[in-house]
Amino acid sequence: MLSVLFFLGSIIGLLFTVNGLRRRALWLPALVTSELAVHHLVWQGALTGLFIWGGVLDQLLGRIALGLTFLSWAGLIVMVYRGERAKPVMRRALEGLGRGVAPGPAPTLGDLVRVKARLPNGVEPVTDLSYGPEPAHVLDLHLPEDRSVSHPVLLQIHGGGWRRGYKEREARPLVFSMAKNGWVCVSIGYRLSPAATFPDHLIDVKRAIAWVRDNVHQWGGDPSFIAVTGGSAGGHLAALAALTPNDPVYQPGFEQVDTSVQACVPLYGIHDLLDRNRIRYPWPFIESIVMKTSPVEDPEGWDLASPIARVHPAAPPFFVLHGSHDFLVPPAESRQFVAALSGVSESPVHYAELPGATHGFDVMHSLRSRHVVHGVGKYLGAVHQNAPNPGAHPAEK
Repeated sequence: MLSVLFFLGSIIGLLFTVNGLRRRALWLPALVTSELAVHHLVWQGALTGLFIWGGVLDQLLGRIALGLTFLSWAGLIVMVYRGERAKPVMRRALEGLGRGVAPGPAPTLGDLVRVKARLPNGVEPVTDLSYGPEPAHVLDLHLPEDRSVSHPVLLQIHGGGWRRGYKEREARPLVFSMAKNGWVCVSIGYRLSPAATFPDHLIDVKRAIAWVRDNVHQWGGDPSFIAVTGGSAGGHLAALAALTPNDPVYQPGFEQVDTSVQACVPLYGIHDLLDRNRIRYPWPFIESIVMKTSPVEDPEGWDLASPIARVHPAAPPFFVLHGSHDFLVPPAESRQFVAALSGVSESPVHYAELPGATHGFDVMHSLRSRHVVHGVGKYLGAVHQNAPNPGAHPAEK
């Protein structure tokens, strides 16, 4: 009986591993396996030890199961290696910065064990502040410990296909790290489809930027330096917000507020709603519940909603990130956006394609996300340091 259970367990473990290695994979199992490969090695190793202690190797089925387990471990080791490769990839992507990207600290045992990012000591959360008239117009702040100086601001926009998502759940490793290292971090909620119709989502992002511009000084933030970031749909909105500063179409009732930003870091974003190069599988929900019109009926509206169509010479600095194994939004989406933006922008454009990473890789506390967070922090620190008259703030650690 034990050998049968061992065999079934080894099959399940191997299936998770194979799925995590594939480019076209079941997304959520692939995310959990590829980002937590060390954890999978630990539980599979512990379970294997118990089965061997129980005598499963005395039977042929148990020995077959052990062979399958070894195959699974080999694949998991490949995933760990891919996660560690994020370090040199980030370093190469940022070679053009004014200062080098030094290696981050070595992972501790807690880093290897922890799945969720932990709120650092000294970082103060302030939740559910209102930035507008709608119930969805709420934001959270994460404030650095030192309030004696003015800190740059990072505004984070959650993803979820413009239909769902939670401001308090996404990009926690980045938000917590940036707040720990001297940034005022703002995580926003916004109206979601189907109740909201684009550009409602973008208008809300602009309204949040306007709130930051007018109010963040009360919380120790520097309103003259705002960077925006987000993943997936949040990456789309971050890029659009950065590329359409002060556009009155997206600022009804607050047209006079400066909504420009000083840097943008979109992760695995959707940059071409028209999908003119047929990169993605069709997403009919964009037409039915987000745009509520078809590209045939409103080609200009769909084009204007695509960051790739809004690139221009005065765009702020961009650092675009994408996973090589993202099946939901293939990395070619970001590659073509970076090519278009680099061709016209007078500001630097950086791109990192992370080996083995799938959609949502930055949500968990993993070896890969540690390297990404470290690199993004160094990038934003350098952009802030090189900005005209940057506010005084502690240097990035």
